[in-house]
Amino acid sequence: MLTALLRDPVRNLVHSARTGDLRPGMIDGEFVMQSRVLPGENMPATTARLRAGAQPMWDNIHSKDRAHRRIDQPSQGSFPAFRA
Repeated sequence: MLTALLRDPVRNLVHSARTGDLRPGMIDGEFVMQSRVLPGENMPATTARLRAGAQPMWDNIHSKDRAHRRIDQPSQGSFPAFRA
């Protein structure tokens, strides 16, 4: 589910983005990020691993909330849920 991965991209950008996120990065003279691409990184596989790792948290967050709300109830998104 795309919304489970992104939650709220607008809030993510506003609250988490820094100018350093937009620049190329080098470590020991080698680019580790260029044009917002990580050389050698398989982004679909990384995205799948992130989604699989985060899904149990999203699915069970209601158990930590006193009112037993789902993640989308106390934290409304900036946009309506995406439906494919």
